[in-house]
Amino acid sequence: MLRKIVAMSSLVLMLFSCGQEDKPRVEEVYMDCLFESFPNGEQKLQEILVNYENLLVEIKVLKDTSAQSYAAFHEKMLTDGTAAVNGVWKKEAELLLEWGGKLGELKAFDGEQQKACVQLVISQPEQYNWGAKNYTNSLFYKLNTKDVSNQKALNTKELLAAYEYNYTYYKLQWIGMFNALLTAVNTQQNVTVSGADFPFGKGDSEKAPDTFIVYMDTAHKVSLNGKVIGVRELKDAAKNYLLNTENPEIVINAGKGLEHQYIAVLRSQLVNTIMELRNQIAHNEYHGKFSGLSATQQQEIEARFPVTIIKMKL
Repeated sequence: MLRKIVAMSSLVLMLFSCGQEDKPRVEEVYMDCLFESFPNGEQKLQEILVNYENLLVEIKVLKDTSAQSYAAFHEKMLTDGTAAVNGVWKKEAELLLEWGGKLGELKAFDGEQQKACVQLVISQPEQYNWGAKNYTNSLFYKLNTKDVSNQKALNTKELLAAYEYNYTYYKLQWIGMFNALLTAVNTQQNVTVSGADFPFGKGDSEKAPDTFIVYMDTAHKVSLNGKVIGVRELKDAAKNYLLNTENPEIVINAGKGLEHQYIAVLRSQLVNTIMELRNQIAHNEYHGKFSGLSATQQQEIEARFPVTIIKMKL
């Protein structure tokens, strides 16, 4: 009798497991939905993607087109996006942006069509394999639902590990982030703050702005206090602001519908700026690295430059 029960239990588990594996991955269903919206969709997209990947490998942004190479560069972008793209020469950057623009021209990247395809899969979660036990814990769900509680997780290594770059969907996510950084770093403009011309990057002698409101629109352009700014200039401006302002507060806003991963990249730039300031103060006052200071010394510097001053107001 016991053997029969064990055998039946094993059979049920096998059937359940097979049922899960037989379900299509949600990312593939989503992409199929987009492909159906315009003629030869998959063929056109793959042609553009292959050309883009080959160029990335040629200029050594990616080691190869494997999922591991995408993940490795993704981690670089989250650690310090500016440094990650600084090695891309201007002409090459322009060519990469041109390829990225071709992706954006496809009808499949129409915002309304994307929303419709997201709604298709999220409204019928039981039909698909989400790559997680619970679909609300899946990366696809977190990227496509505007739940502010997910944003903190979007900048963690756990989430980074969840990016499965063997799926075209996540490669396109990566390209979007990469192009957003390229655009920002190649934007070299002076910024008007409080009526005065304020060329960022000239050091602490410049007058710090009274407020520090960072905004990224759905075209991935970054602005500070209403004026377009490059990522390099943003970091310099943030240092200037933090060093010369009592009770500073950095506010991040985003255009309605902007994907959370772009906000995570922007926030990581500002967090990295605070870490650089902590090291700078440690060197000036204690003649060492922040990581090498005593717990008391570290706490004193952290209290002056806490990461919590970065506020997400979306």
